[in-house]
Amino acid sequence: MPKGDPALGILADVQFSEKSISLQMGDLFIIYSDGVTEARNEAGHFFGEDNLKRLLPKLSGQTAAAAGTQILETVDNFVGTARANDDLSLIIIRKAE
Repeated sequence: MPKGDPALGILADVQFSEKSISLQMGDLFIIYSDGVTEARNEAGHFFGEDNLKRLLPKLSGQTAAAAGTQILETVDNFVGTARANDDLSLIIIRKAE
């Protein structure tokens, strides 16, 4: 899905658009904050969308909780001992079979 409206609670009197998607049995729907892709390691490199995209096939068949744990562990391993500079938020929904 393309980027949408402003984050909730940031602006007063903003109108939001409604969007919908159809999930198939077993699909994972992952919503993440920019803190996931903008997490930096000791060298200052971003985790980035490419690393997240490479991780997604490995999440197939996992529960939402297990997928979230794997994403967070992968980002944490990438960041190493670098100081966090943003929040890291995930919402993961899995359509049950």
